[in-house]
Amino acid sequence: MPDLPLILLGPVLRRVEPRGVSVFVATSQASNIRVTLYDGQVDAAAPPPELANHETHTMRFGAAFHAVVVTISLEGAAALQPGHLYSYDVRVSPEGGSAKSLKDLDLLTDSTLTGYGTITPASEDVEVCALGYVENRLPSFVTCPMSLDELVLAHASCRKPHGEGSPALQYLDGYIDGLEGAPAGRPHMLFLTGDQIYADDVAAALLPGLTALGIQLLGGAEQVPSPRGGSPLTVHTTVLPPGFRQKVTASAGFTSDAASCHLIGFGEWLAMYCAAWNPALWPVLAVADSSDPSIDHVLKQELQDDASKSQRSGGPVPPVVLGQATPDAPADVITPLYSGTVPARNALNEARESFWPAKQRLDDFRREVPKVRRLLANVPTYMICDDHEVTDDWFMTGGIRAATVGKPFGKALLRNALAAYTICQAWGDDPQRWATDQDHKDMLARIADMFPDGWPGGLARSAASDAVDQLLGLAPGAQPAFDFSFTVDGSMHRVRVLDTRTRRQYDTPSACPGLLTEAALSQQLPQEDLPEGHVLILVSPAPVFGPPFMTEIGGAIFASIYDLMSMARSETDRSAAQDVTGITPGGKPAGMQYFDIEHWGAHPGAYERLLERLSHYPRVVVLAGDVHYGSAFAMDWTAPQATGHPRTGRIVHFTSSAARNGWPSFFRNLFALNGMATGLQHIGLPMTRLGWSNTLPPVVSDIQFGPGVHFGVELGPAVEPPLTRIRLQTAPVLLSNEMFRAAHDLAREPEWIWRAQPITDQRPPADRPLAARVPEPTTDLPNDSSAVHRYDEAATVHVKGLGTAAIARGLQFLNNAGLITFSTSGDGIHVSQALYSLRARPDPNEKGDAYIVHEARLEPDPVPVPSRIGPGA
Repeated sequence: MPDLPLILLGPVLRRVEPRGVSVFVATSQASNIRVTLYDGQVDAAAPPPELANHETHTMRFGAAFHAVVVTISLEGAAALQPGHLYSYDVRVSPEGGSAKSLKDLDLLTDSTLTGYGTITPASEDVEVCALGYVENRLPSFVTCPMSLDELVLAHASCRKPHGEGSPALQYLDGYIDGLEGAPAGRPHMLFLTGDQIYADDVAAALLPGLTALGIQLLGGAEQVPSPRGGSPLTVHTTVLPPGFRQKVTASAGFTSDAASCHLIGFGEWLAMYCAAWNPALWPVLAVADSSDPSIDHVLKQELQDDASKSQRSGGPVPPVVLGQATPDAPADVITPLYSGTVPARNALNEARESFWPAKQRLDDFRREVPKVRRLLANVPTYMICDDHEVTDDWFMTGGIRAATVGKPFGKALLRNALAAYTICQAWGDDPQRWATDQDHKDMLARIADMFPDGWPGGLARSAASDAVDQLLGLAPGAQPAFDFSFTVDGSMHRVRVLDTRTRRQYDTPSACPGLLTEAALSQQLPQEDLPEGHVLILVSPAPVFGPPFMTEIGGAIFASIYDLMSMARSETDRSAAQDVTGITPGGKPAGMQYFDIEHWGAHPGAYERLLERLSHYPRVVVLAGDVHYGSAFAMDWTAPQATGHPRTGRIVHFTSSAARNGWPSFFRNLFALNGMATGLQHIGLPMTRLGWSNTLPPVVSDIQFGPGVHFGVELGPAVEPPLTRIRLQTAPVLLSNEMFRAAHDLAREPEWIWRAQPITDQRPPADRPLAARVPEPTTDLPNDSSAVHRYDEAATVHVKGLGTAAIARGLQFLNNAGLITFSTSGDGIHVSQALYSLRARPDPNEKGDAYIVHEARLEPDPVPVPSRIGPGA
């Protein structure tokens, strides 16, 4: 393996407050890290006097992975000015070596890295940009301003290296670059709302390099307990080869069927973060085996061409994957891709066919990494994890949670994922809490003890790993010692970031979960009064609201189809598939879980509880991700006068997703290019819900609970369908006009009522980016029979229209990243989201732009309280 650079990760600018600035750095050697703060834009060759500095020592988490969050405290000194630009430098002093600044480490100059040879032209290098946007300039940031009108927030989620579409975080970096050093317009906070890495769905071409880098970072080959018992498994490609890991994870209770290259070892997780944020640590990508005579001729030629291009002169030889497993691989836990059964052959063919396109997308992703490193160095960045940082079904249901934490292998996988997340993400969100709270301090210390100095390889030290398990609550029925939620304040806003994974409400083992228990909601989002004019920013990995077509209609349809197809499979097919996947028929998730039906609204009790809590804040902006489309909605929540606590709150909900995991081309063409997205966003909206906490006394008194329809004859206007009658007898009672066949008087006034509606881009065509405009004929068509002779022109314009990026003004199915801004006018505070995207077939040198802009008022708008419900009410 080549020598590691001194800086493995960072600098990543983390929490910034008026009296504190925190920076995360990971190094390959034990080092002292000194962070120095300066006023204004700074040339590294002639820095001004220091404002403040702080130096501390790294913690050892592996032989070649040391990390620290350095916090400059300004207590006792002048606080940072609001809306002001500051710069910082990082000086690394490795033990036994000389101190090196960012300039000394060549991080302030533009450079290049050798390309892989998988693109055209093959010799194209990877451009690595200086951290300061201008060569020799230090990285900088702008503090939150005093006025909401100047506040800029950014958010994004779901960044899979080999995902579809153009990577979108680089658009935020390009936006800052385009400001040319001006502080106005710079994002003051960046929220990464989940899936910063993908641990379950890893490309076969990338995993061998991650495994090798992980071994180098830890200083030895790690072992994990076998899910089948017996000897531990060594986390190495000879024992757990790329493409063969589906069965081993499923044997431990995990249900993802895209886990053939799942990360398993702690070192692999650390390596994945390195690949996500450091362009210098990208391994040579593997090539696929092409020696099997059964491979289709065209595919075989493609794989052979890839191998020849990857053999760079003088460079390392890329590993070969998807060949038959080595004798060291345990046959009872690896996927039998070469067993000859139909499911095994299908899985192998699918792996081979996806290998080359995934490798091309990896090359594209690698070229974004330098820009992402620069972005993270120049914007205060706050992170929360979601499922893919761990695994696709992480704590999805109570049954899955019990199954995975009940096995030593399952606990090891979860522990390794959350330990890496703690170091690389959670630590910097609230460094003060990790430095002072005993449970948080113990967590860092016990992670450091898992692979201590002198560790010879093998299993993690059991005393340390058991302690980490205890702190994380990795036992059936156990609760963690803390969650990963946090709060951060600005001058005119408060941010509450929710942890919706570790404090879930499980009513039954297989039911859709409530994303927060009642106690967790009170802890993470306490009822409080913000100062007048302040805005609550709520960050939730899972959307609080989405288009009803997808959350309530489409999800249920897809889940039902999946369940019916599963039931229709023969026992022979089930057994053969189980041999490949390791997922037993009883262990395979039902359709509601398979399609990740775990949004807030899937559990009405937890959902309405959240909305009620948010109603105590007049103005709320929700930032969310997860769902792989961008969207915007406005919701008004009203408690009527009769409740004794009348109030109205407004929630404006923005989703930005995915940063790099676009929908497959079929859906992208259908939704993004054919103009259906805005229509889908409007289906079922505006939506109004009337709510009661209890079913008794009845909310509608004249419902006839009869059979409804008999031989096609309606039995009367008071007869309602079964689902409506069920809803009337289920707490909380949530009703809408559309649920009824006839109008009814309400027996008692609703305890609350909310109304949701979509937000769409209202800009005139000329104000939208050129790539987002719908082409128009050059001249008006004649209004007579001669128009038919202009049909070819109209058809040409129509075809061009289908190729524009964003005919849609509502949902964005292209990869996207969002910028949030505020404005104040005579009718109150407004908030907007600009979704930056790049169309699938851009012109040469075309850059991402704000294809869609959503804007809405943040002022509460009381919902009228009806006295009747049903059609015409």
